[in-house]
Amino acid sequence: MANYGKDTIGASTEAIAAVTKRFCKFTSPANIGAVDSITAYLDRSGSGGGYVIDGAIYTDNAGVPNSLVANSAIQISANIARNTPAWYSISYTTKPTLSPNTVYWLGILATKAAITYYDTGAANQEASLADTLPFDNPFGASPTYHAHAMSVYVSYTA
Repeated sequence: MANYGKDTIGASTEAIAAVTKRFCKFTSPANIGAVDSITAYLDRSGSGGGYVIDGAIYTDNAGVPNSLVANSAIQISANIARNTPAWYSISYTTKPTLSPNTVYWLGILATKAAITYYDTGAANQEASLADTLPFDNPFGASPTYHAHAMSVYVSYTA
């Protein structure tokens, strides 16, 4: 199994508001095939329960997130831990398939406020937009962009 995306912990943090999705674009490797799991490094500071995090994959259209990849939307965690940053991961039962050497947007949707980790990335590498579950398809108009490479990746079978 191999990883695609950013599988290291970013040195910087960024709050993500409740019912907001945050996605980063990465070019898939030449040997990508079926996606086995999606993983994100996250934290939260709020009290209480119900900090649900879902993950998904979007296609790219001229540098912006576009269509939801079939079978890619999945719940990563029903309640991320408080003040305990960690990798959260979930395996797919029906595995999405990605094309080689293609830009995809990997990311999460937080139902309550959370914290993502990132390093400086390319211009407009990260897109954030208010959304509720299920994920919008297509992504949605006028996201906010940042030069961030968020700590999110998929594991795949070559």
